[in-house]
Amino acid sequence: MGEKGIRAFVAVNLEEPLRGALAEAQGRLRQVPADVSWTLPGNIHLTLKFLGEIGERGVERVGRALEGAAAPHAPFTARVGGFGVFPPKGPPRVLWAGMTEGAEALVALQDSVERALAALGFPREARRFRPHLTLGRVRSPRNAAALAEAAAALGGGVLGIISVAHIDLMRSQLHPQGSIYTVLRSIPLRGISSPAA
Repeated sequence: MGEKGIRAFVAVNLEEPLRGALAEAQGRLRQVPADVSWTLPGNIHLTLKFLGEIGERGVERVGRALEGAAAPHAPFTARVGGFGVFPPKGPPRVLWAGMTEGAEALVALQDSVERALAALGFPREARRFRPHLTLGRVRSPRNAAALAEAAAALGGGVLGIISVAHIDLMRSQLHPQGSIYTVLRSIPLRGISSPAA
C-alpha cells in the first residue's frame, strides 16, 4: 500500500484565554473595510516549521527527530503583545501579533527543530525566524494602509501568555470553510530550567 500524503507542520498551540483575546483583536481590526482572509481563532498557532507533504512513515521519522530537538529545552512561558504587518514597508500581506517576552527561547527552540529536520532532508528556512501569531492574510491593497495603521494603534500591552511545555506535529487538511488542524504527535520539552546567571 502506498504512503498517504499528510500535509504537516510543527507548532506551539495556544490556550483558550489567549485565543479569545486574539479574536477580540481581530474584531477590532475587522472594522477596517479591507480584503483580509482572517485566521479562525481556533486555528491560530505559532508555527515553528512548515513541512509540506509527508507520508505515514514520515510522521514517525519526524516525530523521533522532534523528540531529539525538544529534549534539551526546558518548558518556558512567552508573553504575547503588540501587533504589526509583514512586510514592514510596502503593501502589507500578513497581520500578526508578536511577543513581548520569550522570543529568545522560541528562536532557540525553532533553531533546534530546524537543525533536526534539516538532517532528515527538509530544507532550512532562508529567512530569520521571527516568532509571531498570524491573525490574517491581506488579499488585496484595498484599505491595506489603514489596516496597518489600525494594527499599530492596537498597542503593545500583554494580551496573554503561551505556556510552552511541548511542541506539536500537526496535520493540516484544507477545506472550503478553512483548514482543519489535528495533532499527530505532542513532544514534551524535557530540559531542566537553570537559575539565571
